[in-house]
Amino acid sequence: MKSNVGKYKAEIVTITDAGSVFTATDVEAALQEVRTKLNLVNSDEVYNCDSGVAVNDCVYLDSSSILQKASNNNGSTLPLFGVIRAKITSTSCQVQIVGERSGFSGLTVGSIYYLDVNGGVTLTAPTAPSTYIIPMGLSKNTSTIIVFINNRGIINT
Repeated sequence: MKSNVGKYKAEIVTITDAGSVFTATDVEAALQEVRTKLNLVNSDEVYNCDSGVAVNDCVYLDSSSILQKASNNNGSTLPLFGVIRAKITSTSCQVQIVGERSGFSGLTVGSIYYLDVNGGVTLTAPTAPSTYIIPMGLSKNTSTIIVFINNRGIINT
């Protein structure tokens, strides 16, 4: 079913998630529902982390359930869990798993960013032998990455 919403044409949008269904009659309502779901994913849950982890570092969850810096050259630091969005104490933090993450600088707008070494991000996919190509987000502007972690990256041989 199509309808005119302001100057935009929109279809009825249905979102299905874990058995629940949400239907919106306009795109903005559907986007708001997606934003709400993203906020649930990026909740205020606090995780234990290494004291060397900083805001905007890419992290993995180690065998002791402590977040540590991930690296594209070390398979034992994968899969990538998320990006640190806040440090609560020196050893506790909150994590961005999906969605917009600001606070970066010098990003190339519209480009895919990859996991780098030591928790960093890089514009250039790694090419060295035994490194993993892990896309972690898309730059929205020069300081914001839309996080969308793809742990099905490949290893360079």
